[in-house]
Amino acid sequence: MHQIVVVTQCRYTLLGLKALMAQSAVPAEIIQVSRPEAVTGGSWSVNDSRVLLVDISGTPKEIARSRVFLWRWLGLCTRGLAEAMPWFLLENDRGKGRHHSLTSRQSVAHLVAEISEVLLHPERRCSCPDAEYRGGLSELQSEILNRTLAGDSVYEIAAALAVTRQSVFASRSALIEKLGLRNRLELMSLTMEDFL
Repeated sequence: MHQIVVVTQCRYTLLGLKALMAQSAVPAEIIQVSRPEAVTGGSWSVNDSRVLLVDISGTPKEIARSRVFLWRWLGLCTRGLAEAMPWFLLENDRGKGRHHSLTSRQSVAHLVAEISEVLLHPERRCSCPDAEYRGGLSELQSEILNRTLAGDSVYEIAAALAVTRQSVFASRSALIEKLGLRNRLELMSLTMEDFL
């Protein structure tokens, strides 16, 4: 059976997706995951395909967690630790027109048709993780991330790492971009558990 691997913290999204795919001519098992490593497991036959659906709608915390999940999963794919598969972002209207996105304004029929099409013909929508992945964090960026998540201020981080505040700001901006986050608010909503 085809599989749709879903990253969402919204129970209603999950239930709605199950109801939608129950009506589809292409049966698919819905699997909810919260860690990228969970996507690498499981078994499916050669004739079946998998699609990753990452929900980036909701609160800033939910959006940030989903974006970090995607960044981590793409990193696993580029290192050969996870199998690449077609993926979609499920987002609200802010992302309309973005590559790989499904928006809330699409009709139910269109949503089911698009997911079913990818399940039947995954080769038409193969993503290239190397092109999508923005790279890992440098040692300085990792340290700034850890200290930011621990609640340290920019002044404290700069003093502890013996760098300027401008260097902390620049490194933090770069890591926000690499993680696929939109702003500092999304970064501040994360915890260390989101990276474990």
